[in-house]
Amino acid sequence: MPGLMIFITSISFNVFSDGLRQAMDIKE
Repeated sequence: MPGLMIFITSISFNVFSDGLRQAMDIKE
């Protein structure tokens, strides 16, 4: 089911970017 893969990928990318942004904030 390609639609499901795209959905999971977008969610994973969203979570990853949120974690990365928090890590950058902590460094500063």
